Amino acid sequence: MVGGFLTFLYITFKSNEFQGETDEDEDDEDEEEEPAEKLLSKKDILKSWVIWWFSAETCHSFERMQAPSFCTSLVPALKKFYPGEENKPRYIEALKRNMTFFNTEAHWGGGPILGLTLALEEKKSRNYEAIPGEVIMNLKTGLMGPLAGIGDTISWSTLMYLLIGLFLPLAKKGNPLGGIGPIVLLTVICFGIGYFLTQKCYTFGYSFAENMLKSGLVNKIIAGASILGLFMMGGLASTYVTVSTPIKFATSAYTTTLQSIFDSIVPGLLPLIVVLCVWGYLSKVKRNYFAATLGVTIVSLVLGCLGVII
Repeated sequence: MVGGFLTFLYITFKSNEFQGETDEDEDDEDEEEEPAEKLLSKKDILKSWVIWWFSAETCHSFERMQAPSFCTSLVPALKKFYPGEENKPRYIEALKRNMTFFNTEAHWGGGPILGLTLALEEKKSRNYEAIPGEVIMNLKTGLMGPLAGIGDTISWSTLMYLLIGLFLPLAKKGNPLGGIGPIVLLTVICFGIGYFLTQKCYTFGYSFAENMLKSGLVNKIIAGASILGLFMMGGLASTYVTVSTPIKFATSAYTTTLQSIFDSIVPGLLPLIVVLCVWGYLSKVKRNYFAATLGVTIVSLVLGCLGVII
C-alpha cells in the first residue's frame, strides 16, 4: 500500500514527462475510409489468439524464432480470407510471408501484432494489389521490439513478482495456494490482456497500436509498474533474505552481539549488504546469474564455516 501510494504521487507530479509525441498535421491530412464488413467473428479472433497463446513459447525455431507459432495462429483466418482452389496461390504466399523471423513478448507484443496482421491480411484479400506483402512484414518487424519492451516490463518484470510477493506468506505456511496462486492469476491476467489487444487491433487497425505506443498513459503504466516493482522487491529482500552474525563481544560487565549492534543502527543491514553486492555485480560487472548464485553459495559456505555468519 505504501509503495502504491508513493507510485501514485510520483506519477501525479511527473505526469507531464510521460506524454507521448503527437503529430499535429496527421489528423488534418488523413481521410477516413468507409469501414468494410469484417470477415472474422469474435470466435475466430479468439481461436487465432488461443493457438498463438498455447504455442508462442513452445514452438521455437532457431532460424525463425516464434514465426512457426505465429503463422499457425493465422491459418484459420487465412483460409477464410483466401477460400477455394483459385485463391490457393495467394494463401500459400500469405503463409510464406508470415513465416519470416518473428520474436516478441507473447501478450503485449503478440496480441496487437496478431490483430494488426489479421486486419491487414483481410484488407489485402479484398484488394490484393493495394497492400504489398512487404508492408505487413515491415509492420511486424517494426512493432515487435517496442511492444515486447512494454510486455517484459509490465508482465514479467513487475506483475509476476507482485503476485509472488502477495502469495509468499501462504507458501511459507505450507499452503499449496502459495505456489499455485501466482501462476494461475498471472496466466488469467496475461491471457485476458492479450486477447483484448488482439481484438482491438483487429477492429481498429494500426491506429490503436500507434496510439498505444505514443500514449502518455502507457508510459505512466510502465513507469508506475517499475517503481512499484522495485518497492516490492526491496520489501521482499528485507523480509526473505536472512543473514545474521553470531559474533559476540564480552566485557567485564556484560556481553553483547555484533548483530544487536547492527539491529540498533539499521535493522536488516546484512541482508541489504548482500542484496546490494549481488545487484552491483549483475549491473556493474557482468550479468551472469549462474556466477552470482555460485559466488553467493561459496561465500556463504566459507563465512558460515568460519562462524562469521549464520
